[in-house]
Amino acid sequence: MIKPLFFAYTLLLSSTLFAQDGKLSELFSNEDKKKKDPLLEVGLRQSGPYFGIQQGKYTLAEIGGEMQWRKLRLKRPTTHAIHAGLDYNLFENVLGFSSGYYYKGGRTKFTFGGRLVYRTDFTHHRYGISPALGYKLFGFHGQIGYALLTPHDTFTAVNTFFVSLRFVLINERDFELNSRLKKKK
Repeated sequence: MIKPLFFAYTLLLSSTLFAQDGKLSELFSNEDKKKKDPLLEVGLRQSGPYFGIQQGKYTLAEIGGEMQWRKLRLKRPTTHAIHAGLDYNLFENVLGFSSGYYYKGGRTKFTFGGRLVYRTDFTHHRYGISPALGYKLFGFHGQIGYALLTPHDTFTAVNTFFVSLRFVLINERDFELNSRLKKKK
């Protein structure tokens, strides 16, 4: 009974995947599709400090640094960024460190990323990972995430589910221009 259901489920799933947008013909075609490089590609590297606030069960102040690599294009601009910083909960006396990465695949799209986090109340320690989903606009970056931390019985004054808002103050920019015409020579 289970084998026919499993077969029917995989057949249904595969037919719906390949039926969309002619993906079946693209999968089995032997045509060599050459992708042209853009005529002009502009790369931008930006860096600077960030200041923010994180709200969950507890309120934290954040400070750190961020570096962004952007490809400026008319179609599908991309942004990759890394960040590292400290956060502190003054009322519970909890210090934290986080470093992470996020990716933005367009002008008005969401950011996807994650962090490695470490929290301490100066006697106990917790660490883990924190996937996050966000939106970035004009230097402000709002994120929502969930921290998957190591378990501890007494040290519970940490945010597991959180919302954060950061402002990145860009103070260094480097441009890089690549032209398809220069590559041919």
